[in-house]
Amino acid sequence: MAQFLPYSGTNSIQEVVIGTHFQSNFNSEEIKQTVDSIKSDLIEEFPSFNEIHKIPNIKIHNGRILEEPGTAIITGFEALKIKGDGNPARRLCLLEDIFTVNYLVYSGWNSILDDSLRYLNLVLPSLRLDRNPVQAYSLRYIDRYSFDGTPDKSNIEMLFQYDNSYMTSRCFDSGHLWHCNSGWYDISIKPNKILNQLNVQSVILDQYLTVSVDHNAVCYLETPRQTIESIFDSHLIDFDVQSALNYLHDCNRNVLIDILKPEMLKRIGL
Repeated sequence: MAQFLPYSGTNSIQEVVIGTHFQSNFNSEEIKQTVDSIKSDLIEEFPSFNEIHKIPNIKIHNGRILEEPGTAIITGFEALKIKGDGNPARRLCLLEDIFTVNYLVYSGWNSILDDSLRYLNLVLPSLRLDRNPVQAYSLRYIDRYSFDGTPDKSNIEMLFQYDNSYMTSRCFDSGHLWHCNSGWYDISIKPNKILNQLNVQSVILDQYLTVSVDHNAVCYLETPRQTIESIFDSHLIDFDVQSALNYLHDCNRNVLIDILKPEMLKRIGL
């Protein structure tokens, strides 16, 4: 009998993205200093290490050039860890006002959390947090499920519970192609707030019906973090970065438990 199958067999996770958000963009000089400071520490694990540049926009008014394009300036860096097949396995990126770690091969939450904290401990000391503090952390899970039969034989209720908290029941009336966006705030960890954004949709990929569950959770900090100690030291603050990311991970887990069929939850180990 045709059924929905998780992306990688043992789990449904296509990508995980952990983000650290700053109050404003870092200037090119600060980013250049960061690149110079950390490149040698990362190059063995991330052999593809590149600066990101942009050229300021040309300004035109009434057909006249008011200002010529400026010289290219550095706005960030990207570091890639490559798999044996040549595709990226991980990506580190600092771009203007956000530092992200993308995991394209899932190795388990504890492993991902430990590595992310290690990268943060490497990158953050080279930034001027006193002038541009951390204002939010984010965790994004992209899960994927494929139907192993013809799309017309599929039924959304093979994968999702009809009566769940986050998807409108109209999705279940739309055949095999549908789309649902929802968003809500979690205020249970006052004074911080968690914004949840859930995008669930089905598409046809290579003639197969594929369903994606894209859940992004952002923890907005009531008090911006201006020092390394205020980010990592759980004895100084009641919500350090590790606690925040663990909470966001639990948020994602709870969403999946609410929307997925028990059979799929068992298959992916929840």
